[in-house]
Amino acid sequence: MSKKQVKVVAMVDQWEKFLKHLPPDLKKFYQKLDITQSPSKKGQIEKDLEEKGLMTHIPNWKLDNGIYLGNYRLQFNYSRTAGHAIGTFLNGLREGKILGRKCHTCGRILVPPRMFCEWCFRETDQWVEVADTGIVGTYSVSYITADPKVRLEKPIISGVVWLDGTKLETPSSKTVRHWGGFMHYFDEVTPEKIKIGMKVKAVWEPPNKRRGSILDIKYFKPV
Repeated sequence: MSKKQVKVVAMVDQWEKFLKHLPPDLKKFYQKLDITQSPSKKGQIEKDLEEKGLMTHIPNWKLDNGIYLGNYRLQFNYSRTAGHAIGTFLNGLREGKILGRKCHTCGRILVPPRMFCEWCFRETDQWVEVADTGIVGTYSVSYITADPKVRLEKPIISGVVWLDGTKLETPSSKTVRHWGGFMHYFDEVTPEKIKIGMKVKAVWEPPNKRRGSILDIKYFKPV
């Protein structure tokens, strides 16, 4: 959850007149804002903007009726929720568990969990705990960070782990599919040694360092 204060700098010299011409829904929105500064003199606001160089990249920034284009930042009080499925999943990670949702109709165990089965067009039925072991489904090796100019001596290895207990066999089509695709880092293995199908196990953060995050699992290592 995050909270930020609202700060608005008005770029008009007649704030009430400005509000009067807004659509009702937008007017109601602006009235909820905590206005911390509203310049009242046209000459002063013009001087401030020019001195600070805020408008140098915007042509024709001086509009009619005392209204000006301006640069400002809006910050709002807000909270975000992960939702029931992912929220429960993250709480499970904090407790050292990997949780999925099972659909009794098709038999799939979905990890990360979903409350609705897109195969059967119905709600999933129950929570199940799956193992923190699995096999490497795919992987990539990167010698650069988000900044491509930075070359890493030790590469980042990441990919998808098909978790044990999430495999679904379909005898009629003679196919085997995994539904617990867990994307994460690999470590304690070199790029030359990691292979598709390699058995791996999660390495967890100590209980006192877990915070309900995907990073409560530090990485997966070979077993």
